[in-house]
Amino acid sequence: MKLVKRIPQLYMIVMGLIGGLKSIGYIMLLLFLVFYLYAISVPIAMVTLFRMSTLENWSTVMDINYFGCDRFDGGYYSTDPTAAASFQYCNATRVYGANVTASSLASQRALNQVMATLYFITFILISAFVMLSLFIGAITMSMTQSMEQMKKAQEEAEAKKRAEKARKRALEAEQRAREAEKKRAAGEAQDNNDQDPNKKGKLTAAERRERQKMPSG
Repeated sequence: MKLVKRIPQLYMIVMGLIGGLKSIGYIMLLLFLVFYLYAISVPIAMVTLFRMSTLENWSTVMDINYFGCDRFDGGYYSTDPTAAASFQYCNATRVYGANVTASSLASQRALNQVMATLYFITFILISAFVMLSLFIGAITMSMTQSMEQMKKAQEEAEAKKRAEKARKRALEAEQRAREAEKKRAAGEAQDNNDQDPNKKGKLTAAERRERQKMPSG
Protein backbone atom coordinates (compact mmCIF):
# COMPACT_ATOMS: atom_id res chain seq x y z
CA MET A 1 0.00 0.00 0.00
CA LYS A 2 2.93 2.34 0.64
CA LEU A 3 4.11 1.79 -2.93
CA VAL A 4 0.62 2.53 -4.24
CA LYS A 5 0.44 5.80 -2.28
CA ARG A 6 3.76 6.90 -3.76
CA ILE A 7 2.24 6.80 -7.26
CA PRO A 8 -0.84 9.08 -7.40
CA GLN A 9 -2.22 7.60 -10.64
CA LEU A 10 -1.97 4.03 -9.32
CA TYR A 11 -3.48 5.09 -6.00
CA MET A 12 -6.40 6.67 -7.84
CA ILE A 13 -7.07 3.44 -9.78
CA VAL A 14 -6.91 1.28 -6.65
CA MET A 15 -9.20 3.59 -4.70
CA GLY A 16 -11.60 3.65 -7.64
CA LEU A 17 -11.77 -0.14 -7.68
CA ILE A 18 -12.26 -0.29 -3.92
CA GLY A 19 -14.93 2.40 -4.02
CA GLY A 20 -16.78 0.59 -6.82
CA LEU A 21 -17.01 -2.74 -4.97
CA LYS A 22 -20.35 -1.82 -3.40
CA SER A 23 -21.88 -0.89 -6.75
CA ILE A 24 -20.37 -3.99 -8.35
CA GLY A 25 -22.04 -6.14 -5.70
CA TYR A 26 -25.47 -4.74 -6.58
CA ILE A 27 -24.76 -5.18 -10.29
CA MET A 28 -23.81 -8.83 -9.66
CA LEU A 29 -27.11 -9.31 -7.81
CA LEU A 30 -29.00 -7.80 -10.74
CA LEU A 31 -27.08 -10.03 -13.17
CA PHE A 32 -27.97 -13.09 -11.08
CA LEU A 33 -31.64 -12.12 -11.25
CA VAL A 34 -31.37 -11.83 -15.04
CA PHE A 35 -29.75 -15.28 -15.20
CA TYR A 36 -32.46 -16.71 -12.97
CA LEU A 37 -35.16 -15.16 -15.14
CA TYR A 38 -33.71 -16.60 -18.36
CA ALA A 39 -32.70 -19.98 -16.89
CA ILE A 40 -35.01 -22.85 -17.79
CA SER A 41 -33.14 -25.43 -15.73
CA VAL A 42 -31.22 -23.46 -13.09
CA PRO A 43 -28.29 -25.81 -12.30
CA ILE A 44 -27.34 -26.41 -15.95
CA ALA A 45 -28.59 -23.20 -17.56
CA MET A 46 -26.62 -20.96 -15.19
CA VAL A 47 -23.32 -22.22 -16.61
CA THR A 48 -24.58 -21.96 -20.19
CA LEU A 49 -25.94 -18.46 -19.65
CA PHE A 50 -22.68 -17.33 -18.08
CA ARG A 51 -20.82 -18.67 -21.10
CA MET A 52 -23.21 -16.82 -23.41
CA SER A 53 -22.88 -13.59 -21.44
CA THR A 54 -19.13 -13.66 -22.16
CA LEU A 55 -19.93 -14.16 -25.90
CA GLU A 56 -17.84 -17.34 -25.95
CA ASN A 57 -19.22 -19.37 -28.91
CA TRP A 58 -22.77 -18.41 -27.95
CA SER A 59 -24.05 -18.77 -31.52
CA THR A 60 -23.70 -22.57 -31.29
CA VAL A 61 -26.14 -22.70 -28.39
CA MET A 62 -28.51 -20.42 -30.26
CA ASP A 63 -28.33 -22.55 -33.41
CA ILE A 64 -29.17 -25.70 -31.43
CA ASN A 65 -32.31 -24.02 -30.12
CA TYR A 66 -33.13 -22.36 -33.44
CA PHE A 67 -32.79 -25.37 -35.74
CA GLY A 68 -33.48 -28.11 -33.18
CA CYS A 69 -31.30 -30.99 -32.00
CA ASP A 70 -32.41 -33.21 -34.88
CA ARG A 71 -31.05 -30.79 -37.51
CA PHE A 72 -28.09 -29.27 -35.64
CA ASP A 73 -26.65 -30.91 -32.55
CA GLY A 74 -23.70 -28.54 -32.17
CA GLY A 75 -21.43 -31.45 -31.30
CA TYR A 76 -23.16 -31.95 -27.95
CA TYR A 77 -25.49 -34.82 -28.79
CA SER A 78 -24.89 -38.15 -30.49
CA THR A 79 -26.68 -41.48 -30.77
CA ASP A 80 -23.37 -43.32 -31.17
CA PRO A 81 -22.35 -44.57 -27.70
CA THR A 82 -18.68 -44.85 -28.71
CA ALA A 83 -18.47 -41.27 -29.95
CA ALA A 84 -20.72 -39.92 -27.25
CA ALA A 85 -18.57 -41.38 -24.48
CA SER A 86 -15.85 -38.85 -25.27
CA PHE A 87 -18.16 -35.85 -25.16
CA GLN A 88 -17.41 -33.39 -22.40
CA TYR A 89 -20.90 -32.02 -21.87
CA CYS A 90 -23.43 -34.64 -22.97
CA ASN A 91 -23.29 -38.22 -24.16
CA ALA A 92 -25.62 -41.02 -25.11
CA THR A 93 -25.99 -42.22 -21.52
CA ARG A 94 -25.83 -38.90 -19.67
CA VAL A 95 -28.32 -36.27 -20.82
CA TYR A 96 -30.60 -35.24 -17.95
CA GLY A 97 -30.46 -38.83 -16.70
CA ALA A 98 -31.89 -40.36 -19.89
CA ASN A 99 -30.42 -42.12 -22.92
CA VAL A 100 -30.22 -40.21 -26.17
CA THR A 101 -31.82 -41.94 -29.12
CA ALA A 102 -32.68 -40.89 -32.62
CA SER A 103 -36.32 -40.59 -31.69
CA SER A 104 -35.57 -38.46 -28.62
CA LEU A 105 -33.41 -36.12 -30.69
CA ALA A 106 -36.09 -35.90 -33.34
CA SER A 107 -38.61 -34.95 -30.68
CA GLN A 108 -36.51 -31.96 -29.58
CA ARG A 109 -37.42 -29.74 -32.49
CA ALA A 110 -37.48 -25.96 -32.46
CA LEU A 111 -41.13 -25.29 -31.89
CA ASN A 112 -40.89 -21.50 -32.22
CA GLN A 113 -37.88 -20.03 -33.97
CA VAL A 114 -39.12 -16.47 -33.42
CA MET A 115 -39.22 -16.95 -29.66
CA ALA A 116 -35.78 -18.59 -29.70
CA THR A 117 -34.39 -15.62 -31.60
CA LEU A 118 -35.95 -13.10 -29.22
CA TYR A 119 -34.77 -15.11 -26.21
CA PHE A 120 -31.11 -15.16 -27.20
CA ILE A 121 -30.93 -11.65 -28.66
CA THR A 122 -32.52 -10.05 -25.60
CA PHE A 123 -30.32 -12.05 -23.24
CA ILE A 124 -27.14 -11.15 -25.12
CA LEU A 125 -28.09 -7.47 -25.19
CA ILE A 126 -28.90 -7.37 -21.48
CA SER A 127 -26.12 -9.55 -20.09
CA ALA A 128 -23.23 -8.90 -22.47
CA PHE A 129 -23.73 -5.23 -23.27
CA VAL A 130 -25.94 -3.55 -20.66
CA MET A 131 -24.40 -5.31 -17.65
CA LEU A 132 -20.88 -4.83 -18.97
CA SER A 133 -21.61 -1.13 -19.39
CA LEU A 134 -22.88 -1.03 -15.80
CA PHE A 135 -19.64 -2.60 -14.54
CA ILE A 136 -17.54 -0.11 -16.48
CA GLY A 137 -19.78 2.78 -15.45
CA ALA A 138 -19.60 1.88 -11.75
CA ILE A 139 -15.80 1.71 -11.81
CA THR A 140 -15.57 4.90 -13.89
CA MET A 141 -17.83 6.82 -11.50
CA SER A 142 -15.86 5.59 -8.51
CA MET A 143 -12.58 6.61 -10.17
CA THR A 144 -14.07 10.01 -10.98
CA GLN A 145 -15.01 10.48 -7.33
CA SER A 146 -11.50 9.43 -6.29
CA MET A 147 -10.02 11.95 -8.73
CA GLU A 148 -12.26 14.70 -7.33
CA GLN A 149 -11.30 13.82 -3.76
CA MET A 150 -7.59 13.77 -4.63
CA LYS A 151 -7.94 17.08 -6.48
CA LYS A 152 -9.80 18.60 -3.52
CA ALA A 153 -7.16 17.35 -1.09
CA GLN A 154 -4.40 18.73 -3.33
CA GLU A 155 -6.15 22.10 -3.59
CA GLU A 156 -6.57 22.23 0.19
CA ALA A 157 -2.89 21.42 0.68
CA GLU A 158 -1.88 24.11 -1.82
CA ALA A 159 -4.23 26.62 -0.17
CA LYS A 160 -2.71 25.80 3.21
CA LYS A 161 0.79 26.33 1.79
CA ARG A 162 -0.25 29.65 0.26
CA ALA A 163 -1.81 30.76 3.55
CA GLU A 164 1.36 29.80 5.42
CA LYS A 165 3.52 31.74 2.95
CA ALA A 166 1.20 34.75 3.20
CA ARG A 167 1.37 34.61 7.00
CA LYS A 168 5.19 34.49 6.89
CA ARG A 169 5.29 37.43 4.47
CA ALA A 170 2.93 39.39 6.73
CA LEU A 171 5.14 38.69 9.76
CA GLU A 172 8.24 39.74 7.83
CA ALA A 173 6.54 42.91 6.63
CA GLU A 174 5.40 43.70 10.17
CA GLN A 175 8.93 43.14 11.48
CA ARG A 176 10.40 45.38 8.79
CA ALA A 177 7.81 48.03 9.61
CA ARG A 178 8.75 47.89 13.30
CA GLU A 179 12.46 48.20 12.47
CA ALA A 180 11.75 51.12 10.17
CA GLU A 181 9.66 52.75 12.87
CA LYS A 182 12.48 52.33 15.38
CA LYS A 183 15.00 53.83 12.95
CA ARG A 184 12.68 56.71 12.18
CA ALA A 185 12.14 57.36 15.90
CA ALA A 186 15.90 57.24 16.53
CA GLY A 187 16.50 59.65 13.64
CA GLU A 188 13.88 62.06 14.91
CA ALA A 189 15.42 61.96 18.40
CA GLN A 190 18.86 62.73 16.94
CA ASP A 191 17.45 65.61 14.92
CA ASN A 192 15.75 66.99 18.02
CA ASN A 193 19.03 66.83 19.94
CA ASP A 194 20.87 68.62 17.16
CA GLN A 195 18.26 71.34 16.98
CA ASP A 196 18.05 71.89 20.78
CA PRO A 197 19.87 75.27 21.54
CA ASN A 198 20.55 74.22 25.10
CA LYS A 199 22.65 71.29 23.90
CA LYS A 200 24.56 73.11 21.17
CA GLY A 201 28.25 73.50 21.90
CA LYS A 202 28.18 70.99 24.67
CA LEU A 203 30.27 67.90 24.31
CA THR A 204 29.68 64.61 25.89
CA ALA A 205 32.32 63.00 28.09
CA ALA A 206 33.27 60.57 25.33
CA GLU A 207 33.66 63.42 22.83
CA ARG A 208 35.85 65.37 25.26
CA ARG A 209 38.12 62.35 25.78
CA GLU A 210 38.45 61.88 22.05
CA ARG A 211 39.41 65.51 21.58
CA GLN A 212 41.97 65.38 24.39
CA LYS A 213 43.69 62.43 22.69
CA MET A 214 44.03 64.34 19.45
CA PRO A 215 47.48 66.13 19.12
CA SER A 216 47.31 69.86 19.22
CA GLY A 217 48.25 71.69 16.07
